[in-house]
Amino acid sequence: MPSRTKDHYLPAPVSKAKDRKLISRWVEFGADNHGYSQQKSIEIMNAHFKTSMRPWQIIRWRSPTTKADEERAIHIDVVEYMAQNGGIAQIFKANNVSEDPKLQKELATIWYHPQALIQASIKAVVEQRMSDQVKDEKGVNQAAKAVVSTHAYVAQHLDIILECLGVEFNKKGLSEKKKAAVANEIYSIVGFDFSPSR
Repeated sequence: MPSRTKDHYLPAPVSKAKDRKLISRWVEFGADNHGYSQQKSIEIMNAHFKTSMRPWQIIRWRSPTTKADEERAIHIDVVEYMAQNGGIAQIFKANNVSEDPKLQKELATIWYHPQALIQASIKAVVEQRMSDQVKDEKGVNQAAKAVVSTHAYVAQHLDIILECLGVEFNKKGLSEKKKAAVANEIYSIVGFDFSPSR
């Protein structure tokens, strides 16, 4: 479990994710939609949290270069702030999956609440995919990964999850590779084994 406390999460290791994509996408969203520089986005976030975080701290989270940076935990409230303020919407847009406005606000943070995400989609996932999956050994393996890892659940079943959440998306363009890319970007910031009870 990539956590030091119940509210802090260790990102995926640099060997698997050199760039914590949610942060990059949050900065991109601010620049593309509001003309904000990274510094301006951080000033707005500081005002929200009543903190004095500096741009270099965000850069060290986003693109760690040392072992200490790699192991730097991020507070889940910061993750959710970035998700709600364009990070999640930008991940889906940049991967040409969806531009549905629901991903900017009400469905931005569900990706970091596994119980809510799985509850919203598990019936359809089991009926449409897992029942066929478990008929052979490779499928059993995949289904088991999806049960224990939110990242694997999203990577395998993103199309069904989006349907269940009522999100409009590019069905033709959502290949297995694209689903994995979106899941990698969402969970690089909290670690690919992300499965908190929070």
